[in-house]
Amino acid sequence: MLNKASNTGKPPRGGQSFARRILDVEERPAITRSIDIAVFALACLLVLYLHVVLFRHSGGFWRDEASTIYSATAPDLGAMWSRLANDSAPVVCFGAVRLWIAAGLGGSDEALRLFGATVSLGIVISLCISCWLFTSRAPLLAMSLVAFNMAVFYYCSSLRAYGLAVLFIMPCCAAFWRLSLRPSPWNIVGSLVFAILSCHTSYANSYLLLAIGLAGAGVCAACRLWKRSILILAICFVAALSMLVYLPLIRNFREAIQIAQADVDISSIGEVLTRAFSLHDPWLLSVWILLAACAAVCLVVQVVRRWKSFGAAPSLSLYVAILTAVATTVGAGFFITNAMTVYSWHFTPFVALAGMMMELVFQSGRRKLWVWLARTAIACTVMVISVPILWEMAHLRRTNMDRVVSALAEMAGPKDLILLNPFWLMPSFSYYYHGNVEWNSVPLTPPETKVLMNGSTMVKQLMTTPDPLAATLEKIRRTLTAGNKVWLVGRVTFPEKNTVPILLPPAPQSRYGWHIGPYVQSWTLQMGYFIRWHAVRVGEVKLPINQQVSDLEGGVVVVAEGWRDSPPGVPPLPTQPEDPPAGP
Repeated sequence: MLNKASNTGKPPRGGQSFARRILDVEERPAITRSIDIAVFALACLLVLYLHVVLFRHSGGFWRDEASTIYSATAPDLGAMWSRLANDSAPVVCFGAVRLWIAAGLGGSDEALRLFGATVSLGIVISLCISCWLFTSRAPLLAMSLVAFNMAVFYYCSSLRAYGLAVLFIMPCCAAFWRLSLRPSPWNIVGSLVFAILSCHTSYANSYLLLAIGLAGAGVCAACRLWKRSILILAICFVAALSMLVYLPLIRNFREAIQIAQADVDISSIGEVLTRAFSLHDPWLLSVWILLAACAAVCLVVQVVRRWKSFGAAPSLSLYVAILTAVATTVGAGFFITNAMTVYSWHFTPFVALAGMMMELVFQSGRRKLWVWLARTAIACTVMVISVPILWEMAHLRRTNMDRVVSALAEMAGPKDLILLNPFWLMPSFSYYYHGNVEWNSVPLTPPETKVLMNGSTMVKQLMTTPDPLAATLEKIRRTLTAGNKVWLVGRVTFPEKNTVPILLPPAPQSRYGWHIGPYVQSWTLQMGYFIRWHAVRVGEVKLPINQQVSDLEGGVVVVAEGWRDSPPGVPPLPTQPEDPPAGP
């Protein structure tokens, strides 16, 4: 009997290692696959429900979203294109919103908000399709790392380009991999379309496309498929050429936005990247660090073990390794060279690709039960940790400006004065306010600034004047002495009793150069000092909001009325600029 069994070419069941049967997923594919499908379906339902809650509680449009609507609703396409000089994204998002409105879906704030929710849910579909093109399996781990990521969940559902940038970059990554395997006409067209869409949705996607292109060309070059490698690089080159149309717009935007430039280094990038991955939650951060470390080890092992076989066919391990290395290094150089303040939403496409790469790395060991158990346990852990945080974020209002405008419409008199501080609150206020009360920013800017949706150019000019706040304070004085009220919206700070704010030298003569932050702080303190000693009554207005507002655009409303001369012994505001000494 033993000899007969051995002649079949298959070991007898009793002779198979019990440990091997336990650790081999192929022994029980139906069970593991059913569990994967059940957990994945639960994750999809959770994501859908959380997006419904976010849609209902997002509230009004904050300044960046208002800027999107302003550009998308231009009278014609030429005007829309010219308005891109006042924004930080290419044309695709604005064109998509314009089509959404043209289809009759932009008749209300809720209808426009639905655009962002649709794009955000589309990211889940894009993620599933992209991972399926790689592995032909449900991406449970990537689902937990991307769809349940706080930055992707909150910012990609806004009326901005971040969601579309994520939605397009994931299938772009999959399309180039498929192209490296087989350069069929469909794969060529798909790669070119997604490459162009990715770049024309977000400028930051350009460095990710470079990483994807080099990864695809690299795995083909390792197989001596030189024509295929050149084809991939040519597609990337065509996408890069198509971005040249933005050079005049970028030049104008960077000149205007010079006041928002910052010293970006590896430390600041790491800080924001940490927030993008985990919102500084220690458990989530620990999971990401653990996964990144394990993925790096697995990649090195896979590359070393399969090094000799790389010449036979394009290697997925090598593709992931090259893409990750290039995206990390070139991405850091992109943001450092750009020298603009970085925020969590800038890294959402990188987070999405990182989640996909984790899925691909750990898919290679899917036949081992302990690998499957570890992947499933980590995915469930990430979702369990993330859901309470996402629940809180789903109830976070993006702005309180719509409620501010409603309150001012009821309380402000026709001869009152409304001042917005800082000036970058103008886009959202302009979107919602349609009253007749005079309003402006701090410091006062020309009337045309209200429709530019980006007052940086005007404020930059004011920074070069010796006393840019003089006209603003005089306007406040005339309004109060006439018996009218001054309404301050946004940031209001009253200095300590014996603290006299300094007047900074005209930019860029100050040690702060063109950096707007210290100037805004100086103007805020000067205005607060002036109102504290000259207004008879100052009080904060209670807004009808029973939920937390995002700190990106949550501000107070303060009303000042009555006029008095400064009490004896109170020093006046300085008239001579003073450059404070550098800090420690």
